[in-house]
Amino acid sequence: MGSVVVAYSGGVDSMLVLKIAHDELGERAIGVTAVSPSLPSGELEEAEAAARGIGVRWVNIETDEDEHAERLCARGRRREYR
Repeated sequence: MGSVVVAYSGGVDSMLVLKIAHDELGERAIGVTAVSPSLPSGELEEAEAAARGIGVRWVNIETDEDEHAERLCARGRRREYR
């Protein structure tokens, strides 16, 4: 791969994938964390600290998952989880 974006939650699994990507691709590997109201601020801070520890480029993207969920429910498309 020439470059990669890793969906990075800060958890052990995504951290391992991000570390390997960074070791193999250097600056061509980027970690991305989706930030929403459902993500506790402490977890975001831990994800950032771990990414800095690896030395990888990391960005976070603000999402509006609550707004999307409200619109889906308003349209009658409620997803059932089993």
